Amino acid sequence: MDKFSCSDIKNISNYITNHMTKIVTVQYPELRSILDNYEGGLLPYQSTDGSAPFLIIKAPKEFLLTAKIRGHFKIYLVPDVYLTDHTCGLVTAFFDDADEPLVIKTLLAEIDIKNRKSEKLLIEILESSEFDVHFVDDHNREFLGYRAKNDAPTKIINKIKIPLISFSHDNINQYLNHLQKWFGLRTAADDADAITISLKETLMPLDIAVIDLTAQSNVKQSNQTNRPATLERENPGPSQESDILRLLQRSFHSDAIFLNPVRLDNNKEICDILVITTEIFYFIQAKDNQNTGAALNRKLERKRAKTKEQIAKASRQIQGAIRYWKNKNILEISVNGESMEFETTNKKVVGLIVVGELFEKDTERYLAETMDLWLNTEKYCLILDYSDLHRITANRGSEDDFIAALDAIIQCIREEGRFPRLSFTAERIESFLANQ
Repeated sequence: MDKFSCSDIKNISNYITNHMTKIVTVQYPELRSILDNYEGGLLPYQSTDGSAPFLIIKAPKEFLLTAKIRGHFKIYLVPDVYLTDHTCGLVTAFFDDADEPLVIKTLLAEIDIKNRKSEKLLIEILESSEFDVHFVDDHNREFLGYRAKNDAPTKIINKIKIPLISFSHDNINQYLNHLQKWFGLRTAADDADAITISLKETLMPLDIAVIDLTAQSNVKQSNQTNRPATLERENPGPSQESDILRLLQRSFHSDAIFLNPVRLDNNKEICDILVITTEIFYFIQAKDNQNTGAALNRKLERKRAKTKEQIAKASRQIQGAIRYWKNKNILEISVNGESMEFETTNKKVVGLIVVGELFEKDTERYLAETMDLWLNTEKYCLILDYSDLHRITANRGSEDDFIAALDAIIQCIREEGRFPRLSFTAERIESFLANQ
């Protein structure tokens, strides 16, 4: 091992200190609890130490990698559905694809959440020509930080009027749908009018890896203890399984979750994740894409085709797992070398396929594939993408609530004949209003 002099150690210590203070989730520990209760989006923050406010963007890893590689993102100011001279919301776009980018929808409204004048503080930040922006993923792991440059701060000043719009239970969904529809029908002039936020000076190392000792270390039924998390992923499978496990811990006790269980008779994996409760067996099959620059730059049609292949493979695996379960009064599994037995009599089973991304254009296909699964297994099986599962578990604090969310999806498919895409933003706002 190389020997370090006292000066070397001091230099290394100074380097770590100087860079770690740029990681705001380290610099401001109180942010952890705020982020834990924040589903995702644009989160403005100002500390009590007198420093300038900054922006946190909490989003899936694909959004973060797009921002890193493209070096910018865009903000569209969406006119009010009734008062066209007012701005009712923002659409923040990360252009992995030129026509159908990844987007975050933000309503602008007069709400003071936990004494943070959030929307007004957001406007204050966006009115600046320069500000700091930090990116965290669904599990609040901070991977990116930049000094950002706003190319048109006066547009914010001129187009966003105070007082902001107000909303009620009756018009929340109307406004959210308006943001979606407006962006889908945007013109070339709207694209030209969007505000470009350029990511200039980096505020932290860009190749950081995060080891979370608070969550997965509590799961005994896992063979992937404390896997380092990185933004870029060449081999996405194990990392996605670990992330899904963490999502499930929001709704289920850790002792109920089993990662990569195998059959005792042939040592073959039954499914990626198995959740066993007093009444239900959940068989979960996970599929994800590489999170790399090359994967990001693939054509949208290729990404859609990849999701189709993943669903087909996962469907076969889920059907095999449920067939195996049906033939057993006692389910015998092994996890990480430990054998276990579970009674299956009078228990229910649910199959879940979780892929990296679903696409609006393919919802009819997803509906047909879901119905085929129901027919072939005689059990309820659902197709979700990772963001769907994040939204469900971010807003559902127990197994009963988790089941209620799945039941709502099943009911929509059965009674309305459509494949629903999840958005709990409105529900979360309504819940906030109801508790005032």
